[in-house]
Amino acid sequence: MSTDDVRTGCKADHRFDALGVVRVIEGAQLRGVVTAWPSGVVVEVRRCAACGVTVARKVERLRLVAST
Repeated sequence: MSTDDVRTGCKADHRFDALGVVRVIEGAQLRGVVTAWPSGVVVEVRRCAACGVTVARKVERLRLVAST
């Protein structure tokens, strides 16, 4: 099992990289909520097209750019 798998009961592919990007939350947006946020790290939110479940995870900005 991949660490990118998301278990929701939906039969669609829920590997994080297979989900469509909904939103990318930059560090500047998080600094008001989180006291220390690493530079170059964002929160990427993705959604399953089949069931609508959303999943978020921290992603290094260089990896995010390379995967889109």
